[in-house]
Amino acid sequence: MKKALYIDDLILKIGEVMNKHDPSKRIKLIVDEWGTW
Repeated sequence: MKKALYIDDLILKIGEVMNKHDPSKRIKLIVDEWGTW
């Protein structure tokens, strides 16, 4: 469960990097369904 909750922080960090390198936001991030079933 702890690893599943980490995805929120990971998405935010990746978003910061993407915004730095692609300020016009031409590249999108898609997160597919996954989890600790």
